[in-house]
Amino acid sequence: MTLPGLRLLLYAGEALYADQRALLTEAYPHAEARPFAYVTADVGVLATPVPDQDDPRLYRTNSPHTILEIADPDTGRPIFEPGRTGRIVATNLLRRLMPVIRYPVGDLAQWADPHRGLLRLLGRSSDHARVGTAEISFAVLNSHLTEILGGQEPPPMQIVLRRHHTKDELLLRVAAQVTDPADCARALHERLQTSHVPYRDHIARSLIHPVAVEWTTVDRLHLNPRTSRVVPVIDERDHQGSPEKAVDSVGPHLSQATPSPSRSRPGR
Repeated sequence: MTLPGLRLLLYAGEALYADQRALLTEAYPHAEARPFAYVTADVGVLATPVPDQDDPRLYRTNSPHTILEIADPDTGRPIFEPGRTGRIVATNLLRRLMPVIRYPVGDLAQWADPHRGLLRLLGRSSDHARVGTAEISFAVLNSHLTEILGGQEPPPMQIVLRRHHTKDELLLRVAAQVTDPADCARALHERLQTSHVPYRDHIARSLIHPVAVEWTTVDRLHLNPRTSRVVPVIDERDHQGSPEKAVDSVGPHLSQATPSPSRSRPGR
């Protein structure tokens, strides 16, 4: 069943991926899918989409009601030059009872044209990784990995977010060698199911892939070209709705956790 008379679809919560757009096009062949607004519960409307643009990540700041800044992840200083990635911090000028000043909303962005208030959203920042609609913090993964490795200091690692077969996957790259990689990956998956209800729910409903682990070396971790630090989170999912990237775009998939047999912004 299709609805050919529908002309416009407004979405919020997350960006649309290529497979999601294909499903919507099948059901609503003549409808255009556009983001409604860039919104957070704590700050309100931060920006609105720019019409007649091929890039759905492009937004215009909600000035003068909100001051939106893109801050350097290391120094916290505002970024003004286009094309440089930073964290979004927002100030709401309408809230008087409880002011919101330079609130870190948890997203990354670049200025497309700072003079016109145009920015390009690039996904979540390094504090949390969003897989499906489940958020998993870097601290949680660090804690579980410490337990799995016997209490020793966790080695350098980074999160790679990717998407294949219409579902998100979190790949954890760990710069270490272990005796049984598959067993360690399975242990991480089981600990996440115990400690993280949204992750367990998503796995049970087959909404995301189980967490995957790649045991590698430090030289294979992606570094920030300016600071030479390990980049905590790399989002390789296509947020523009173009065809999906190759599954092996992050390198060899060395080991993956196996599900337990008993459990199967745009605006926010």
